[in-house]
Amino acid sequence: MTTTVPFYGTAAPGGTFDLIGLGWQFDNATLHRRVSDLPALHRRPDRGIINPTQYPPYDIGVVTTVDGNGDVDSLNVKCQLQGLVTSGDFNGGGSIQFFLDDGTGGVSVFSSNPFGYTVNENDEIIVRGTIVTFSCLTQVDPDTLWLVSSGNTPYTPEVVIGPMTEAHEGELLQFNNLNLVDPGQWTGSGPGFNVDVTDGVNTYQMRIDNDVDLYSLPAPTGTFNAIGLGSQFDSDGTCNSGYQFLPRSLEDIISTGVHDRVVDLQLRLYPNPAGERLFVQTEATVESWIIFDLFGKQLLQWEGMPSNGFDISSLQTGMYLLQARWKAGLRAGSLWWSKGFKRREKKRRHL
Repeated sequence: MTTTVPFYGTAAPGGTFDLIGLGWQFDNATLHRRVSDLPALHRRPDRGIINPTQYPPYDIGVVTTVDGNGDVDSLNVKCQLQGLVTSGDFNGGGSIQFFLDDGTGGVSVFSSNPFGYTVNENDEIIVRGTIVTFSCLTQVDPDTLWLVSSGNTPYTPEVVIGPMTEAHEGELLQFNNLNLVDPGQWTGSGPGFNVDVTDGVNTYQMRIDNDVDLYSLPAPTGTFNAIGLGSQFDSDGTCNSGYQFLPRSLEDIISTGVHDRVVDLQLRLYPNPAGERLFVQTEATVESWIIFDLFGKQLLQWEGMPSNGFDISSLQTGMYLLQARWKAGLRAGSLWWSKGFKRREKKRRHL
């Protein structure tokens, strides 16, 4: 051990560990050297030497379960997690906070050390760290992390029907047919602000973080759909309330412009996700069908009932709105669907 290495003078590592270094020989004052290929070693200045054998790989869904009180079962467990980044950076200012999903569950990642990583949606990364909580939100506190790949296919949001629960924490979610309860809550001030939204039955808390473009934009009007990351801020310590969702950008607020009358239509779309063709089933007499993108732009239109489904081969991978219009007061019904997305199957590991 030389005096020039950063961990000279620190406490000796305990237990079994892997090591990377240069091979040296000192014999009768003759120095020889060779390169040694040994397993990787990492070091975080405030944590000491990182021993990879102390970070067993787990599915995110395994380390984010909670007990009957809403407390995370795996508190202070060290682990290695690998998954897809489902948000941008909600923190900024030298530290990072984002969400990670591996198909079995999602979790918040927070670190005061970005480890040289710039957060980008759809990156695949590996994180080694400890499971912690912040105001009942389950997080992983990294000791190190690194990029595996970029530009991966994003997950399809899970549509929430009913109240938010612990099962929604860390997940990419979609809420349909929302209206602001009180537009005055859209303040555009502070480190972020909370806005109550309702679908007419359930009321949800939507958190607008000051690191997203929505923060400085006007409040949405009319009925809209919203996509965001499930989160929790329960300051009383009971961990059974305070659920909220965080949109990532303006693109996550989707104006519908119509009232959803799918029940009246008895409308069913398949397959979903779709490939080159989209098929519908309904007992209603529909006069026209229109496909919109996430920004409300009309892309395709058909008259009457298609005999062999809709040809959607010209559409790119993404989420779309199919609107059906029929008589009886020019009513309209709509359903969201996706092309090309497919959520990965849940992985299982023998622990």
